[in-house]
Amino acid sequence: MNKTIKGVLNRITKTLLPDDYQKIYLLRSKLYSQFLLANKNSDNINEVIAATRFLSPTDVEVKECPEYKNILILAPHQDDDIIGCGGTLLKSSKSGSDVHTIYLTDGASPKMTGKSRTQYINIRNQEAEKVWEKLNGSKPTFMNLPTRQDIDVNATIIQLRKLIIERNPDCVFVPHFLELPLDHKRTAYLFAEVLRTTPKLNIQEVWSYQVTSMIAPNIGIDITDVEQTKYDLMLLWESQNKMFNYAHRARGLNAANTFYTQYTKSSHTNPYIELFFVTAPKQYIELINSFYENEALF
Repeated sequence: MNKTIKGVLNRITKTLLPDDYQKIYLLRSKLYSQFLLANKNSDNINEVIAATRFLSPTDVEVKECPEYKNILILAPHQDDDIIGCGGTLLKSSKSGSDVHTIYLTDGASPKMTGKSRTQYINIRNQEAEKVWEKLNGSKPTFMNLPTRQDIDVNATIIQLRKLIIERNPDCVFVPHFLELPLDHKRTAYLFAEVLRTTPKLNIQEVWSYQVTSMIAPNIGIDITDVEQTKYDLMLLWESQNKMFNYAHRARGLNAANTFYTQYTKSSHTNPYIELFFVTAPKQYIELINSFYENEALF
């Protein structure tokens, strides 16, 4: 990668990340540099470099729309679905697909209690209902699990399995397994457990989407024609945009994603792309087992 492109990517990264995340990003970069300079073990260095290559930009196949008619989205919080794949969901709905979201958590901080917590959850759920009324006229499903708190894992898997069987999707969208937020990881893991323990599901592919993290994609969806509509939907998450301008961040992320598709011809001068890592269910289970086997998620 030449210095010009690297400089542009660094500026984009700094723009997308809020101040606290920028500090963490810069600290990680500093520690990474110190590791390379101080570590004399070439095998260790090669392992670290190989791991970071997983996140390096590569050219991906760009599609107009997923080729499925019954799409289910699993979202940790009320807004993750639109941030990660709102444009793709808009295009799928317009093409005649049945598109539905399940929100796993209530979206309220563990620090919130009592009446204020209940009011906050109601606001977030009402915003989600407004978004989906405008997106395709449907009503989302709310599991209302407590955010970042202890849950009954077995009971949750049973509940999620029942909901998935009822929807009978042929394609499921789920947060990418390298996402950093705990609820995002939990969502990926819980879905993998449903897949692992439930025979004869109709799911053909799993589309892992990005919310907070860069991913190693293999599929991109060109959302340029519906990007303004996605942005308008993002503005409906008023409670969240007051804390951080997620609408602006999502737009910037979809613009930055075009670096992954730089060799793909597009009819748009300045396209917007949503990225996914797409696998078959069996591969997805293997990935989750590999990445989360030593991680305490609950």
